Amino acid sequence: MRARAFRTIARRRRAACLLALAGLTAAGAAVGQIGGRFVDVIEVSDHDDQADIAVQFNCSVRYLTHLPASEGVELRVELQPLADCGVGAATLLTSELPPVSGGGGILSAARIESDVPGQIALVLTWNRAERFVLAQGIDPRGLRIRLFDRAPKRGKIVLNEPGETVSTISTRS
Repeated sequence: MRARAFRTIARRRRAACLLALAGLTAAGAAVGQIGGRFVDVIEVSDHDDQADIAVQFNCSVRYLTHLPASEGVELRVELQPLADCGVGAATLLTSELPPVSGGGGILSAARIESDVPGQIALVLTWNRAERFVLAQGIDPRGLRIRLFDRAPKRGKIVLNEPGETVSTISTRS
């Protein structure tokens, strides 16, 4: 009777291990289906006094938070991959360097990091300190960032030539 109980326990352990292994394999296959990258492309469009950055993801992500709030040399956006990414909640994801289109004078580096299991961080490093706003919008596969006040500050010097000679009158009482 005792040997039969041990065999049952051993069989259950093997089944649990095989199930866990199958789950890991399925998660890896799902990541492979999205091309192995989270970011499809980062497009930068420079305008007169603003720049627009459009981040296109290969699967749906949920915006969590970003730091700093509105100004800095680096922007870190925390995101959670959704079900169509095929990533488990306890999975620590690999880093990647996403492709960037345009913006050579604006964006010096872009990368995806994963410090927390089941989450990714999009890190954008600007060439100089920038003021920005960001929004995910309706599409969970996209993120928009706008840099503003980009035009160089120009000082103004105004010269007025006096038309007549100015004389000073002093009155003493």
